[in-house]
Amino acid sequence: MSRNFNRLSGKAYSLCLQKINGKFRDEFSVGTFFIENISRGGFRFQTDIALEIEDRVRVLLRFPSGQQHEVLGRICYRELVESDELVAYGFSVLQGFYKPESATPES
Repeated sequence: MSRNFNRLSGKAYSLCLQKINGKFRDEFSVGTFFIENISRGGFRFQTDIALEIEDRVRVLLRFPSGQQHEVLGRICYRELVESDELVAYGFSVLQGFYKPESATPES
């Protein structure tokens, strides 16, 4: 698979799931999930929450600078993580582009 954007380590980034397929999910309101890597076009994260490929997900990204940015995207792949009970998901941005290098939302 070719990449359209450079990826950065996502260790300092976190996200909070807000909506899945247009529905608020109360169980996510207290959860924070950590991003493995991030680019302008999307990111990869791990969780024990079951998501389906093509689910539309609205998340709140938290940048290392302390800024937050809401992004709408879709789950584009899922992979089981060996030696763990987590699943890794690929998140492709649909709306709300951002610049992870500077942690500043793009207009």
